[in-house]
Amino acid sequence: GIYYWRVRAIDNTGQVGEVSLPGILQVTIPSPKLDEKVKTIKTTPDQLETLELRWNSDTHAKSYEIEISQEASFSNPRLLGSKTNFLKENFLKKESFYWRVRAINENGEIISGFSEVGLIQFRKSILERRVH
Repeated sequence: GIYYWRVRAIDNTGQVGEVSLPGILQVTIPSPKLDEKVKTIKTTPDQLETLELRWNSDTHAKSYEIEISQEASFSNPRLLGSKTNFLKENFLKKESFYWRVRAINENGEIISGFSEVGLIQFRKSILERRVH
């Protein structure tokens, strides 16, 4: 979060000085680290019912914000909020997508940068390859 602060001096005789101009203190935590087991997933749609995205948690984070995108540059991302499980049907029309996560505090403020980028890549199943 962002905090503003001011100070003033009090000397040994008790005289109080003027209040300083406000300073700014921004507190952030390290970016979440993706679980290596889900950082890169290459699978066929028929091999799983849901996808579960995982990362390390931080005691200062109240929730997390997940972004997904078809582009590694995240030029047109979609926000999933803090949902970590989602149905594969939402993504079957795409061959792959990228994802990343960042921490949010109890006031809804972003308190970390984005994690490294993960990749979910769907391949056609053997049955689909034979049909086409």
